[in-house]
Amino acid sequence: MNAFADALHARFADPNLGRDATYTSAATGLPVAVRVLVACPGMDVGVFGQRIATDSLHLRVLSSAVAEPTDGDVVTLDGADYVVQGRPKADDRRLSWTLDTRPA
Repeated sequence: MNAFADALHARFADPNLGRDATYTSAATGLPVAVRVLVACPGMDVGVFGQRIATDSLHLRVLSSAVAEPTDGDVVTLDGADYVVQGRPKADDRRLSWTLDTRPA
């Protein structure tokens, strides 16, 4: 690993930042234990000059734990299910994915 990967893994492992979750692929149905970072819990979005509150949740997951996340996969966090919506975005080093999710 390099310094960037080491630092990122340390953030996920930190008990104050990383959280235990289960990632279930829509294609296989197989659950995998993962650590996630909650990047953006809900947010206000500007649409046509109006502010709209969303209940989406942006989660980060290590690419070493989930190689190819896809639309329709499910993340279970604190007993609640969140469905991946849209195309996950990899960071510039492809060490982690940012997932836009919505409550199931």
